[in-house]
Amino acid sequence: EINGSTEYCWTTIDTALSKLSWSDKQGDLKILIIAGNESFNQEKIDSKKVLKKAKKLDVVINTIYCNAVEDSISDEWKKAAVAGKGRYL
Repeated sequence: EINGSTEYCWTTIDTALSKLSWSDKQGDLKILIIAGNESFNQEKIDSKKVLKKAKKLDVVINTIYCNAVEDSISDEWKKAAVAGKGRYL
């Protein structure tokens, strides 16, 4: 949904990790890219469990924050990318 609402980033990542068919071949590139402009942490899901699942599947999490880098919530998006061994934009 657009127009400024709730964004469930960790739930979205968890759903993608659980429902998509990820390759189990060594060396295959497996990445998620998530973008938004609201707080990354608007929900009550255990991000550590999601990150553990991503690590087990060898999936990298990249984030794109769609607003000013000076915003205080920009740091949440950066921390999520770092924790997911990915990149922040």
